[in-house]
Amino acid sequence: MTPHFIAAYGTLRKGNYNFKRFNGLKYLKTVKIKGYELWDFGPYPYVVKKEDSEITVDILEAEGGTKRLIDSMELGAGYKMENIVIDEKECTIYYMERIYNNTTKIESGDYGNNHS
Repeated sequence: MTPHFIAAYGTLRKGNYNFKRFNGLKYLKTVKIKGYELWDFGPYPYVVKKEDSEITVDILEAEGGTKRLIDSMELGAGYKMENIVIDEKECTIYYMERIYNNTTKIESGDYGNNHS
């Protein structure tokens, strides 16, 4: 079975509630990536593409069924998805196409992993 990889920057990060919610997720490591800017909706964050910005992501490995459930959740919430290469792994990242009113930029680019 081919593994699926996710670049998680929010509630899917290790220790956060969606990481705990989905069985079949394996934490690999935390890295910084360029090309995205992190914003906060309140209960969860989102990213938009921005060349000169950097965010912190957890690289997760997901079983096929778990990946499909996560895709459904994210796409259902209005996120788009694209595949990017991080450390020679093709990873899915979920992003928004625009910045929303009444949201706050997370200057550090790091949502952290204490949002349970």
